[in-house]
Amino acid sequence: MLPSVAIIGKPNTGKSTLFNRIVGKKLSITFDKAGTTRDRVFELLELKKKQYLLVDTAGLDFSSSEDLETDIRKQSEIALNESDIIIFVIDLSVPLSSDDFLAAKMLRQSNKPVIFVGTKNDRRNEEYYYNSFELGFGEPICLSAVQNRGVNDLTNAVAKHLTKFKAPKAIETFGRSNKICFLGRPNVGKSSLMNKLMGSDQVIVSDIPGTTRDSVSLPFEYNKTNFVLTDTAGLRKQGKLRYDRLEKFSVIRSLQALEYTDVGVLVLDGSEDLAKQDLRVSEHILEAKKGLIIVINKADLIKPEQKNRWLRELQVRMPYAYYAPIVFTSALTGTNVTKILDMAVDIVKERKKVIKTRELNYFLERVVDKHPPKSGIKFNFIAQVDCEPPTFNVFLNKPKVLHFSYKRYIENEIRNEYGFEGTAMTLRFKPKNELQKEEILSGKKPEDRRKGRKKPRK
Repeated sequence: MLPSVAIIGKPNTGKSTLFNRIVGKKLSITFDKAGTTRDRVFELLELKKKQYLLVDTAGLDFSSSEDLETDIRKQSEIALNESDIIIFVIDLSVPLSSDDFLAAKMLRQSNKPVIFVGTKNDRRNEEYYYNSFELGFGEPICLSAVQNRGVNDLTNAVAKHLTKFKAPKAIETFGRSNKICFLGRPNVGKSSLMNKLMGSDQVIVSDIPGTTRDSVSLPFEYNKTNFVLTDTAGLRKQGKLRYDRLEKFSVIRSLQALEYTDVGVLVLDGSEDLAKQDLRVSEHILEAKKGLIIVINKADLIKPEQKNRWLRELQVRMPYAYYAPIVFTSALTGTNVTKILDMAVDIVKERKKVIKTRELNYFLERVVDKHPPKSGIKFNFIAQVDCEPPTFNVFLNKPKVLHFSYKRYIENEIRNEYGFEGTAMTLRFKPKNELQKEEILSGKKPEDRRKGRKKPRK
């Protein structure tokens, strides 16, 4: 198992800024507000040929007794218990607080190696710096994550501790895993579904809409298949984001997470009606050209006759997503939750499917003969030029004249013949002269294309 390095400290000490600096990209949301980070954020990294898992955590706030704050603190405590190395972060620009001393006591009781770090060194107070020795961890590594000063000293200290761990089998950075991203409106049960699949409270669940802020990606194994499950912040209407900059950042992170996924899981609340915002979220997934699974959650609250109503409503209001599988789930009881993973595996396979050019051209001839376009339009050639998503170039003499309904007809026929269930696809209709240009660029001759369409011997 990979060694885990957790960044621990009270709220607003610059943990997320430091995490982003080490990772080299903005994964955790940073904001001038204590308690911005709530869930744990993970990233697989390599340091001097040693792989490790870096974990950003929520701030340890021991003074609050609210349910949400208790859940947030619980996530940090889980990270502490599961970690092998701890980076303890304090803020050198402010005096020590009771939370710093309570956190230090907790870390000493863990009996784990602690790397003591003082952030915001660019505006440190000398008195606060010397007071930091009272925590009992010696001299802190002073750094400024914003200015990238002293970060190398920290990574060198982490590298020294990593040498004590046996190197497990190398893992690609989530490269070969099936990536699944849960998206939807706030409070539809995305985090609950994640926790049910993971078998533990890996992300915070609360009745308060907007609890999730960061996009949390977690590696997971099911039936000897690797997955990366990503929980995202709920996507609210644009008008409601106008005055909330923090929530705007959360939405941006959610849409960025979608870019790196294979399958987008649209989570709907089965106890409510289909909302306009649900349709907007589905459009985001379609525009990203990802796989799509429609999950109607809270099925334990849905009567049998309501399921048929849901299916009819989806057919009427989301006709563009006709190819997406639909599953009724309950995060509370676990009903059909693992079906999401089975469907995702099938969809990833469909996204990687490649159809031979010769076969496609025989297919195109049959399709055009069955339902000819209006007079004057002649199809020349079709080829699959990419996958993930499946992409086809269709060449004809008058692409601008071709009606959109005929384009949809060809896509439907491709799906009927070859499947591609659950995934978006791209059909590009190009003029005939572009076919000759592509052949010149690829080094092919027109007669090679004619040979490729020659019928095989019986």
